[in-house]
Amino acid sequence: HGKLLTYHKFAIKTHATVCMVCNIFKNGKCVEGKGNCTLKEGGECRTRDIYSFTLKDGFFYNYTILDCSKPCKAWRLVRGYLRVASFCCRSRNFCNRYHGKIAKQFVH
Repeated sequence: HGKLLTYHKFAIKTHATVCMVCNIFKNGKCVEGKGNCTLKEGGECRTRDIYSFTLKDGFFYNYTILDCSKPCKAWRLVRGYLRVASFCCRSRNFCNRYHGKIAKQFVH
């Protein structure tokens, strides 16, 4: 019975959702902190787009952060010269794989 239980635990772990991790994703590639993480129960893959502000250009997309988060909530933050748009998913492995800015409508 011990071997069956060990196999059963292993089988559960192989079905966990895996997310991309990147501390700085910019210009189509991960330039710092590339890896992956496995979701814990209740967690989700998170994508955060970071925008900066200049008087000349207003808010502009700067870079993206990819990781796992528990809890994870979709939200917008505006604090001075910084804006952050966050998106969560857990539908499939690497669902937070970067496909371009997620929140053009957040930049006004």
